[in-house]
Amino acid sequence: MIAPLGTKITMPRRPVITLPDEDGDFYLVDGLPVRRWHAVEREARLSQPMPDHPAALRNIINAKHRGKQIHDAVALILEGKQFDPELLADESLPYVMAFLTYWTECRPLHLGQLRVEEPLWNRDLAYCCTPDFLDDFSINEIKTTDRPSRCWGLQTAAQSLAQGDGLERRVIWLRPKRKSCPYEVLTPSDPRVFSVYDYDVVREATAGDYDGPATTAWRKERP
Repeated sequence: MIAPLGTKITMPRRPVITLPDEDGDFYLVDGLPVRRWHAVEREARLSQPMPDHPAALRNIINAKHRGKQIHDAVALILEGKQFDPELLADESLPYVMAFLTYWTECRPLHLGQLRVEEPLWNRDLAYCCTPDFLDDFSINEIKTTDRPSRCWGLQTAAQSLAQGDGLERRVIWLRPKRKSCPYEVLTPSDPRVFSVYDYDVVREATAGDYDGPATTAWRKERP
């Protein structure tokens, strides 16, 4: 139905979404707490629990700090801003250089407007999440761990459902220790990360159905 000539059309206001604590379990949507996807994932026992051993816990904490530094530098690159490589820790720099190689070679894959670390809210399933970056056709996550994880597939499915546009899911796995290409681009055809059950597992987890049929099948899968 076309509005009559002269009718003032008001676009719906976008909610204000913030993450007050990077280690917390909630975002704020217009000031109201909304659980984050990682909290849902943990509650549903879809990810590995934190280890008890001090050395293993220390390694995870160190990797988290390294990942934060890498992601901050990558965000500056994506936004076209300058970053000072000398401010990076020695172990972080190779990963940032690996992403620069990816961005130089694969920038044409990313069409349209880039949106870097923009929080998303899935109103229907009641959670929030933040992809590393979006373009008009894809959701992209950057990973720096030594091994791939099937939780990456769930994370990108949660992001895709929150965005609501059915965008292609893509994981950019930075691997600077490899002698060949210092990165891998993982897509839903890769069973090490992605599953046909990913979207349904997200729906079941957010509904509290932690042993639903999709989740049970997902757990039984072996890449």
